[in-house]
Amino acid sequence: MISGRRAGTSGARRRDFRPLPCGKPDDRGCSAATLGELLRCRGTRSNCRSFELSRGALMRCPRCHYENPDGYAYCGGCGRKPSDITAARPEPETAERNVEATRYLCAAMHFDSALARIVVENVLEEPRRAVAQSPAVDLDAVCRHAVAARRRHTVRDIALAGLLIGFIVYTVVGPGLSLGLGVVFELFDAVLGGVVYLAVLGWGIVFAEGYLARWGATASSLRHKAFGSAGTPPVRGALARGQMPHVSRNADGNITIYQGYNPFLGHGWSVRGWSFAIDITKPGRADDPVDTFTVADLYQRLNKSITDLDVPGIRVYDRLFVNGADAHHDDRFVPDPEDCPVDSIDEATMTALMAHPEDHARPYLATEIIGWNGEFVWSAFIRLVISDTSLFVEVNYCVLPPLREIYHEIDDLLLRPALKPVLRLMWGSLRALPRLALRCIPNSLHYVLGPWRFRRKLRRQLDEIEQSFTFDHGAVISIREAASDLRRHKGQLSLGYQRHFQLLDEQMYTKTVEKRVIDTLGDYLAEHNIATAELRRRAEQIVNSNVSIGGDVNLVNSAIGGQSAVVSMAATHSGRKPTES
Repeated sequence: MISGRRAGTSGARRRDFRPLPCGKPDDRGCSAATLGELLRCRGTRSNCRSFELSRGALMRCPRCHYENPDGYAYCGGCGRKPSDITAARPEPETAERNVEATRYLCAAMHFDSALARIVVENVLEEPRRAVAQSPAVDLDAVCRHAVAARRRHTVRDIALAGLLIGFIVYTVVGPGLSLGLGVVFELFDAVLGGVVYLAVLGWGIVFAEGYLARWGATASSLRHKAFGSAGTPPVRGALARGQMPHVSRNADGNITIYQGYNPFLGHGWSVRGWSFAIDITKPGRADDPVDTFTVADLYQRLNKSITDLDVPGIRVYDRLFVNGADAHHDDRFVPDPEDCPVDSIDEATMTALMAHPEDHARPYLATEIIGWNGEFVWSAFIRLVISDTSLFVEVNYCVLPPLREIYHEIDDLLLRPALKPVLRLMWGSLRALPRLALRCIPNSLHYVLGPWRFRRKLRRQLDEIEQSFTFDHGAVISIREAASDLRRHKGQLSLGYQRHFQLLDEQMYTKTVEKRVIDTLGDYLAEHNIATAELRRRAEQIVNSNVSIGGDVNLVNSAIGGQSAVVSMAATHSGRKPTES
């Protein structure tokens, strides 16, 4: 919106202003009095650069790093108030713990070419879809590294494709130029010798790319204690640069617009859950009437109670979940059907949805606990519905397992390549050569035709919006989920815990938050003179249904939980495979 310039440090500090194009100069920065005025001015942002700050301090926005004048009312980059940005930022200690998860995920972009391609094509090339939240991860840094890795992988594929095409041309045309009876033998010799040369040169190309990924300049910035957002590679492509603000806004938003069946996209896989309904018309003291209450007050009480838990890395906030197809016809979530959906909703809309539930838009009180340097994320989603006679409580637990162990390779590499890692890379490059050779030509054509594919995708989506009844604006994938460690056993996927204590932490977080939720509900209902005997019975059923027994146990004529025990959600984890559109 407005631009500041640093001048020389000599002389007294002063501010010189020129009027903005709107004719309302303001000594605090932009003249826009409201956020709406600022958003309307964003279309002429380049014209507003006539405003100059020749002397005075510049304040960098902690969210988008845009330089604003001291005392600015709204950020010229992201349009947020300074107070809102500060409130949304994690505590410094928590942010420091989460750096490792971002660092490993950035390294994953360089080590896994398929993952980098999925991120670029399903996140940065989807301007009409939402971006899934990734807890404990800086999506801006991850996307920047994905673009850089994708560029290097493309150079490798083009080099292999050129080598393969040259070999084919030489094999077909070269021997045919010579005459005589030895054409067949010359062809055989050319193929046999060419295959050897082709394999050696191709091996060298694959090895060189892998060497740069592990010991190049970018790899040095991904090492422990050297990683930082300031060292992320720049985004060169115009398309990716245009999507980066969209990614950053969604990363800090309070709404999830998803595709498919599972609403908790980005928060991992559902491990269990429970729900019950209790009568709120029975008074606890027969002589006194029941005190009425609102669902907003109960949400607020739960928020404060869970936040007060002495658990490191805990965060409690409101979050709305909407299916991308349902959001298409709702201008609260998709103001322009031909554009991307909103990344946040205001507090008034969230409170209204809590008080008056809708089928397609479900607000939840989200609790996140981030541990293991950001690699393990446990989440609970609490939903309350109050009618004239009952209170319905729903709780879902989700877990983001650690990143795949192969992405931790960046920590095993020395600053200077040693013999053993180099030999291991040479062997790995040789094993990967046949697969890369088969895919190099299709991958190269895929990249070269990228601008045409993107325009075709936009036209196809626009036709779908104009001609069809609906369009799914939901996020295609979750970057964090796509890199998670999942184990396949007997045809089923399970969470890939890499330490036994991570499984124990999941149980500890579940039981700790579960107890606090039930205790808070009991205290709140008792304060409003509502009988809590039914709540206590339900709580016993929930606790009994979640009992974990380890070791060898023989039960004879025994039962756990009683005949009315709650049947909890099965702890199976259906893998959510990323799909390309």
